[in-house]
Amino acid sequence: MRGMRELAAVMEEFGQLSDLRLNRDKSKVYFSSSCTLKEERALELGVEKGDLPMKYLGVPLSVNYAKDRDCQSLVDFAQRRVEGWQAAGLSFGGRIELVRSVISAIALFWLQSIMVHLATIRKIEGICAKFIWHGGIHAISWEQLCRPRKEGGVGLRSLVSVREAAGIKLAWRFLQGDSL
Repeated sequence: MRGMRELAAVMEEFGQLSDLRLNRDKSKVYFSSSCTLKEERALELGVEKGDLPMKYLGVPLSVNYAKDRDCQSLVDFAQRRVEGWQAAGLSFGGRIELVRSVISAIALFWLQSIMVHLATIRKIEGICAKFIWHGGIHAISWEQLCRPRKEGGVGLRSLVSVREAAGIKLAWRFLQGDSL
């Protein structure tokens, strides 16, 4: 319990020095499954005990790897976005830019935070391809679209490749000791 009291004291001192105080009504503390006396420790810290899995900034957090169903909200986000855009009124370049600047950007945030299941990535890429081709026949494959402009593509980034790079980055940070 001494550690919790010390943590509470550090947070209080930080609040006094910086004028940034912990909102105890909006905060929760999460414990590993091996932690004992969770309720008592949360009470000592003065915040509610939370349970995993949970979402933080829309990204599912859990002690396990994210499953396809855990990332369904990312697929739903992509689907809602393309349904809200009027593809018929946009040029091919406009549709490419919307996919790049909105859907790919949100997916990139997720991919840098957790290992997103490959099936989820494939669903998102399918939604993007359908939007880009305005629901018609795909004149060029997704892989071709994701090539650099110099190689005949349109410069989109393959989310599968981004997933691999982000996974390597997360592993590297873990191995270097720069990450929790």
